[in-house]
Amino acid sequence: MGINLALLTPLRLLAESLRPCLLEQAGVERVALVFDHGALLELLSRSRFDLALIDVSHGLNADSVRITALRFPEVKLVALGPEENRDEVLRCARCGFVAYIPRDATLEQLCKAVRDAASGRLNCTAEIASQLMQALFTAEGSRLEAGNGTLTAREIEVARLVERGLSNKDIARQLHLSVATVKHHVHNVLTKLSVHRRLELVRGARAQSTPA
Repeated sequence: MGINLALLTPLRLLAESLRPCLLEQAGVERVALVFDHGALLELLSRSRFDLALIDVSHGLNADSVRITALRFPEVKLVALGPEENRDEVLRCARCGFVAYIPRDATLEQLCKAVRDAASGRLNCTAEIASQLMQALFTAEGSRLEAGNGTLTAREIEVARLVERGLSNKDIARQLHLSVATVKHHVHNVLTKLSVHRRLELVRGARAQSTPA
């Protein structure tokens, strides 16, 4: 049985060029084209799809991707066109993508990545795989125990940036979040760690790093 695939890109020319290639070379049975996230959500609510290939080469709409991933967990989301570096791949993973196809991929590599994603395999370089494992360890293996609960992986990220003295605006820019979301995470961190002000986090971090 072939793969049912939805392709989201703002470029109609790209979509219409990729469709016959995917149908011929990637074992794809159906390719439905959409040109914005609203149309993708409507499409997925009406029909069954195995994969959604989302073009991020012109920018990643992280919130829209997260909504899609949460509403349709049975659909594997594949990022099309990100730069193949640690930060960009991690950013895609945090949004809900299960695989990616770098912007310099050949057509043959694209088709293989689609087949791998449909089979539950991640097609990436050994270097990226190693960095993903390291990031997973950092996020999960070093969870901070607090008096009122355990910090989530995202709260740990925020806490570490607060410790470095970054402002909410700087943290939002680095983690690709809204300032309001960062404020919410900072509030949770302070509450769970029983710290009244963010300055106490900064002082605590500096004290721990100072040799006895």
